Amino acid sequence: MKLSGILDTSLGNFLCLRGFAKLGDLNKISEAKDYQRGIDKKHKEEIAAFVDKGEFHFYPEVILGTPVTENNEETLNEIIKKIGIGEKFIFKFGKKVLKGFFSKSISSEEGRAYDYLCRGILSFDNSLIKSEDFKKFSRIDGNHRLSIIGSNGSNYNNIVTPFCLVFFRNEKEDEKFGAALFHNINHKALPLTVEDNLRLILENKELFPDDILKNSTSFGWEYYFARVLIQKLETCNLDSLVKVFDQRERTVCLELFKYLLNKNIIPRKMRLKNTSTLTTCQKVFRALKTVNSIYEEKELRNNTSIGLLIAFVYFTLLDRRDGTKKIEQFENWIKKSHLTKIKGVEAESIITIFENILISRKRQIFISMQFDKPSEPTYNAIKECVDKINLKHKLEIKLRPVRIDNFDKGFSYVITDEILELIESCGLFIADLTFGNKNVYHELGYLMGLNQAQGFDHSNFILIVKNQTNLEKKIGFNLRSYKHLRFNEPIDLLSELTKIIETYYNLN
Repeated sequence: MKLSGILDTSLGNFLCLRGFAKLGDLNKISEAKDYQRGIDKKHKEEIAAFVDKGEFHFYPEVILGTPVTENNEETLNEIIKKIGIGEKFIFKFGKKVLKGFFSKSISSEEGRAYDYLCRGILSFDNSLIKSEDFKKFSRIDGNHRLSIIGSNGSNYNNIVTPFCLVFFRNEKEDEKFGAALFHNINHKALPLTVEDNLRLILENKELFPDDILKNSTSFGWEYYFARVLIQKLETCNLDSLVKVFDQRERTVCLELFKYLLNKNIIPRKMRLKNTSTLTTCQKVFRALKTVNSIYEEKELRNNTSIGLLIAFVYFTLLDRRDGTKKIEQFENWIKKSHLTKIKGVEAESIITIFENILISRKRQIFISMQFDKPSEPTYNAIKECVDKINLKHKLEIKLRPVRIDNFDKGFSYVITDEILELIESCGLFIADLTFGNKNVYHELGYLMGLNQAQGFDHSNFILIVKNQTNLEKKIGFNLRSYKHLRFNEPIDLLSELTKIIETYYNLN
């Protein structure tokens, strides 16, 4: 095998061989060191997809390192000296051979001097690669790019890529300086920001017309939607969102549409016609205006998290699509949990946490009854029923009966906001009408009002009553037409109530 290219020093320091070689060859002769990042499966798949389908095929140099010798450390200085005076050389280290050949030209700066260009060839027998004597080159940069060989070797082996092979004096330098170079390449350089890249892509329609953004595997619909939305943002001042958008409005718009497309909040059918895509951007823009009003509160106004903004837009759009009230619940949760100062959180993480909280709330069964000694056996029967269901179905998020007697301040107490919130967020409501308690009617009436306002039926509550109860005196006429679960003794509730709860939560 031969690796050929130009031999010279980088900044007068490290000797480097820069050239082109096949990915498969570079993969065979090199290995990752401890300082390398582990292979990220998703990133590896993205690189493979880019090589398979991308329109803008380009790889930066794969950077490898190798020690020259353990015995004569001055040899490397001799090679560098010969390159400086244009003297050809042949140098062997182990079973590898490094040759240098020169061409010279008159220097443009000084007529009597010459510029020397060294063409280097590093060669070694192919059989050596498979032997135990072969010391593989260390991968300083490009580990993920080479990792795709294992994905589909037949397609990727013969792809040619630029490489740079750095020569070190010995194995100790290979380890030490290799790690330092890896650090400098990945951490010291000031990278071109996403915003800088997007500025070129989204604002130059000649280089990147709309159809390219929509259909290219290097981009996608999120780029097109971001382009359209940015144009709308330029004509409207979302003053409460200034700190989120500051110097990165393109990045925010792109990340927003990436998430909405991934969650199918923007259905595929809405991406087909220009009228539909403009309508989609209009919907997202209106959602941003709603979120802008939510962010008027000082602590949210100062928040810079893109993930939190995306979460607010997500729940706003979800509400408008499904007719739910999740955005209000989400806003209250953020404020009550003191998350208004949250930073650097991904939208998926915060949305998943909150949706699990909503599931947990929906597993709450609000018990509305007169809490005193005569009613205690009824409550205990309900609790036993719920406990048995949790045990039977091994629920990860368990059903939980919620009793509010600790809020009870008398016959005509004012229902607090906290109780109203519990009623709004509970999954199921059980009302014991046995004693004709006015607070039970108050709470049940509130729930029925919510159902009617939201266009829901009244399937989310169960009315229970003891058989000896006088319907005419104890139960209001407007509730007599509803189905009641009647029982003689609280123990009689277990069987029928279990069936009703299991059916309601789709557990049977």
